[in-house]
Amino acid sequence: RTLAEKRSRLDVLRQLNKEGEGLAQGSQAVLKGVDDPEKFRGAIAGSLVAQLDVDSKFIPAIEAALGRNLHAVVLKDEEAAADIIARLKKKKLGQAALLMPQLTRPSQDPARKDLPAGGLAWATDKLAAPPALEPLVRQLLGNVAIFSDLQQALQCKKHEPALAMATLAGEFISREGIVFGGSSEARASSMLERKAQIADLAKEEAALAGERDSVLAKRDEAKAALEIASQLQREFSEAERRIDNLRSEKNALERQIAAADQRIAQLESELQTMRQQLAKAQTELSAFEATQKKTTLREEELTEKMNQLRLVVATERQRHENLIAQRE
Repeated sequence: RTLAEKRSRLDVLRQLNKEGEGLAQGSQAVLKGVDDPEKFRGAIAGSLVAQLDVDSKFIPAIEAALGRNLHAVVLKDEEAAADIIARLKKKKLGQAALLMPQLTRPSQDPARKDLPAGGLAWATDKLAAPPALEPLVRQLLGNVAIFSDLQQALQCKKHEPALAMATLAGEFISREGIVFGGSSEARASSMLERKAQIADLAKEEAALAGERDSVLAKRDEAKAALEIASQLQREFSEAERRIDNLRSEKNALERQIAAADQRIAQLESELQTMRQQLAKAQTELSAFEATQKKTTLREEELTEKMNQLRLVVATERQRHENLIAQRE
């Protein structure tokens, strides 16, 4: 909002200076092209004061020293001057001051003396003008010294009668010794004051624009950082979700491993029991086989004895039969 207000104020001041607000009525009419803007547009270079850069502290003094010359409008074409003045008269548009740099000749003033006692500065040292207007500025202000107050200026005038004096408050003592001063109840800002205000506002606007751009850049950086943070938060949340899933899978695997370990222990216990049973069975089998072997050997012995007995019986039977047969 402050930047917009500064820009709005700046635009208003620039427009006022463009229109020559504060100049004589006729000078304002000239800036607008009198009654034929198309015809005079190329001949008008703007107002004199619009082309001067003055230290803001010394504006009242410079304005006092320039006097009616403040209302001058610079013409590029001196041949248009007579036509412009004639139209101002005919249309009753007021009086104007016309400045034609082509008609200004460099003055042959002697070398400037030292600044008089009590003087703050020479008027020409407190403003800057385009090269084309410098000769005129030197003619208008070349022998004008600036003082802090009227009392000091009057005291100096007694010893420097050839000089003109201006004060920071806007009083002026001409070379002829005439003192100009005082003020009205309501005083509108002059073009030089507005120009200084424009320069100050332009600096403030540039500073505020710089601050705004800096804030916008920081905002964009913050937004980018926030977006990165949001992205990182999303990635972090996704990572946490994956970690939770992995933990769940880990817990499930641990339960499966625990169950498998329990099953393995159970199977090992059963295997151990079966091994013991197998060992016992093998022992019993070995004992059974040994017994069976003994039984087989005994059976063979008995069979052999039975065979022997059968043989003896058969022999005895045969013998008995032979005896019976012999008896018969």
